[in-house]
Amino acid sequence: MNVFYMLSIIVCCTFEYSYAAENEQACSKAPNEESTSERLSRVEAKVEQCDKEMEKFEETILSLLEHRKDKMERQLEKLRDEVEKKTKEGPATPLIAFNAYTTDNGFHPKDKAVIFQHVLLNAGRGYNPMTGYFTAPVAGLYHFTAHACNRGEFFMVFSIMHEGNKIATSTEYEEKYSSCSSLSAPAVMAVGERVYITSSFETSNLLSDEYRWPSFMGVLVRGNQ
Repeated sequence: MNVFYMLSIIVCCTFEYSYAAENEQACSKAPNEESTSERLSRVEAKVEQCDKEMEKFEETILSLLEHRKDKMERQLEKLRDEVEKKTKEGPATPLIAFNAYTTDNGFHPKDKAVIFQHVLLNAGRGYNPMTGYFTAPVAGLYHFTAHACNRGEFFMVFSIMHEGNKIATSTEYEEKYSSCSSLSAPAVMAVGERVYITSSFETSNLLSDEYRWPSFMGVLVRGNQ
């Protein structure tokens, strides 16, 4: 809109100059021509009017640019405040993860927690290698995995338990040889709730050696805000 306005002023001024020049040539031959000073005064008045219009246009543009500058500065300030707030708050999800394995072989009583006493990772210190329990230090969505191997000719039935509720179970069995399997499950946990691994069969027989590591691991996927 302002661009068209400026062009109109320029066209107006050009027309006035052209008109004045033509009249000067035509009227120089007329017997009752107006004086040169009068023509110059009229042209100068038009020029002065054009100058005022240009000044008005420039003021409008400068005002618009100043307004946009202020708006951008406010937006940048708001963005800086949000970044600073997020930085102070720290990550939304804390680092909580554990990984432990066992070297114990033999039978495991039914419904008793299997203890994985060798801890490779315990960020957040939620896992207890003395009891085999993971206790949630913060509320949120967790993911757990268990890995177990059977001794040849024996079953190894194992389950992931969340506060006494079975959330995953698997059976490993080979008639003559040993083999391994894994299972996993998510769990939404409140602070202080526990997850652990149990034997789910009376004669479950676990095998562990340098080539097989029965293990229990878990990680916080997302903490509650």
